[in-house]
Amino acid sequence: MTTFIFTLTPDASSAAVERAIAELDAAFPQHEFLAGDPDVGGFENTILAVHGSTGSGDLPGEIVLPNLAQVSEVTMAFRQIIEDLKGWKPS
Repeated sequence: MTTFIFTLTPDASSAAVERAIAELDAAFPQHEFLAGDPDVGGFENTILAVHGSTGSGDLPGEIVLPNLAQVSEVTMAFRQIIEDLKGWKPS
C-alpha cells in the first residue's frame, strides 16, 4: 500500500475534495489517499506518493518505495478527476 497526498486549488469546495477521495478510493482500494492543505504554495492540483518505512522510528527500517507503475496509474486517474471537477457543482 502506498499513501498519496493530494491538493486541489485553494478555492475547491470540501465536496470536491470528498469526491476526489471517493473516486481515488474506488479506483485504487489498495492505496490510501489524504487531502493536503491547499494553501501550500506551488502544489495546486498535485498528487504525490509518500515513501514509507518499515522501521519503528527508533531503529532504521527498510525504505519501502512506491511502485512506479502504480504511481503513474494513480497520477493519470487524478488528472482525469481534475478535468471532471472543472465546472462541477455538488448537488
